[in-house]
Parts: sequence; C-alpha cells; structure tokens
Amino acid sequence: MSVAWRSMHSWPRTLTLELYEEPIRQFLAEETAEFPKEAAVIVIVGTDKLTGETWFLPTQCDDVWFHDVGFLALGVMFRVIPGRSPW
Repeated sequence: MSVAWRSMHSWPRTLTLELYEEPIRQFLAEETAEFPKEAAVIVIVGTDKLTGETWFLPTQCDDVWFHDVGFLALGVMFRVIPGRSPW
C-alpha cells in the first residue's frame, strides 16, 4: 500500500487514490491503527522464469466497481484496491 501511495507523489503520472488518499495516508503514518475500510492488497506470486525477471512501475486501472494501482516486482504482482469506485 505504501508503494501505491508514494507513486502518486513521486512519478509524474496521473495516479490517484481518490477519496481514499487521506485514510491510507493516516494508516501509513500510523496516525490510526485501522486499515482503511473497503481497501484490499492482493499479492500474486508468479513462478515462471519470465515473470521472475520482470518488473513494472505502478499503473492505475479504473473499472466500473473499483480502481486499483498495480505493479510487478520480480515475480510478485501487487494490486492495491483502495475501495469502491467513486463513480
């Protein structure tokens, strides 16, 4: 979740966590112990050689029901879903 939050402030891209930015910031800064409601972090491990040698920067995917920020780090795919889509 930290990488997704930091990617919004580090890369000149249009990543956004919308309404969930402040609750995520509070959780990461340990201002609250409560994990943001409706948020999820999904971790998928790839075992093939190509996936294990690949990485990509955080990108955002918008869907009707949710939006997420995902990235791949040498075989480990992370998807951070901050909550339901605000649309």
